[in-house]
Amino acid sequence: MSLAPAWLISGIHATDYSDVRKRTLDQAADIVSKMSDEEKAGQVIHIAIPKNYLDEVAISELQKVRPGGVILFGVNVGKKKEIRALTKGLQLEMKNLNSPPLFISIDQEGGRVVRVEKGVTAFPGALAIGQTKNPSYAFNAGLITSYELNQLGINLLLAPVMDVNNNPENPVINTRSFGMTLDAGDLAISYERGARLGGAIPVIKHFPGHGDTNVDSHLGLPVIEKTEAELLDFELIPFQKSIQEGAKAVMSAHIVYPNLDKKYPSTLSKKILTDILRKKLGFEGMVMTDAMEMHAISKNYQNEKTGSLAILAGADVILLTSWGNTTTHYYNMILESIKNKEFDVDGKNLLDEAIKRQIALKIENGLFHTSYSFKKIEDPILEEFIQEKRKIS
Repeated sequence: MSLAPAWLISGIHATDYSDVRKRTLDQAADIVSKMSDEEKAGQVIHIAIPKNYLDEVAISELQKVRPGGVILFGVNVGKKKEIRALTKGLQLEMKNLNSPPLFISIDQEGGRVVRVEKGVTAFPGALAIGQTKNPSYAFNAGLITSYELNQLGINLLLAPVMDVNNNPENPVINTRSFGMTLDAGDLAISYERGARLGGAIPVIKHFPGHGDTNVDSHLGLPVIEKTEAELLDFELIPFQKSIQEGAKAVMSAHIVYPNLDKKYPSTLSKKILTDILRKKLGFEGMVMTDAMEMHAISKNYQNEKTGSLAILAGADVILLTSWGNTTTHYYNMILESIKNKEFDVDGKNLLDEAIKRQIALKIENGLFHTSYSFKKIEDPILEEFIQEKRKIS
C-alpha cells in the first residue's frame, strides 16, 4: 500500500494542490465575510452534547452557539445506525440554521482510548503497534479507523498521538504513544498518512509534545524546562515531519514551557502556536486546543479570557467537552472580544483568519459538497478535487 499523500495518490500534483489551497481559502473568506459577529463567535467553538440522539439540550446548544463542531464521547455512541442518525441529525440542524457543516470529532486512538466500540475494527493501542516497528501496520490502523468513522458521519479523528513518551513516569500519555524513541514518531506519521486517506481528518497531538511530563494536564499544569533548541532536536521532529508530509490539523498541549513563554501554556502562547508552529514549522492548517475544561487551563487561568487568548495565540478551534454554562461563557467571551476589536492585530482580524482556516479545511474535505451543506461551492476545480478524494476514501 502506498504511503504517498492523498493529493498525490489522486493524481493531483503538488503545484495543483497549491491552487486548490488558494481556492478553498478564497471560498472560505467569502463565507466568513457574510457572517455576523454572533455567528463568528460560535464558529471557533466546538461543543459536546449529552445524549446519543438529538435531544432538546443538543438542539438548544446548536441554536445558541452555532458551533463549528461537535465532539462525541462514549455516551453519544451506540450502534452504527444510531451514530449515523445522530451525525446526520446534527448536520441537518446546522443546515436549518443556515450555518456551515460541522466538524464531528472523536477520540479513537485504539487501545484504552476509544469511544466507538460496536461495529468498528478494534485496534491495539499505539504502543503495541509501535513495538512491531512496522510502519504499514500503523498506516493500515489509521486508514481503517478513519474510513470506518467517516462512514458513520464522523469527519475529524483526534489521533494520532505524536508525542514521544520519553518520560517513564508520564501518567497520561504512556501507552498512547507509539514509543519512547524518535522511531515512535515515524509510526505516528505513518498512522496520520493512512488516516488522511480514510476520509476523516486526523489531528496530530499534543503540540509541541506531552511525552516528557509527570503531570496529567487533565488534573494539573505540567511544566517542561526545555529550550526551543532542545524541542527542535527531539519532541518537535515528528510534528515537523508530519507537517511536511501534509498533516492538516494539530492539537495543542496545555503545558508551560517557561524557556519559551513564562506565563502561558502552549494553548495560550503566541510564541509556541504562531512563532514556532506556524512560522518556524510552516504549518498552514487548522490548530485546535485540547479541552479547555482540563484543570491545566480551567483551574490555573480561570481569571483570564482563555478562549480569546487561544485565538490570539494562533488557535482556530476552542475545544469544549461540555454544554450549558461553559459554552455560554466561552461564546460570550469571544463575542465580547469581537465587540472590543481585540482580534484586530497588525492589520489582520485573527478571528476571521481562524474561521477561514477551519472552513477551508471543511471545503477541502468535501463537507460543502454534501446534501447537508447550506451553501454549494461553485468551483469546477474544487469539485474535481473533491471527487478525486472521494474515489480514494
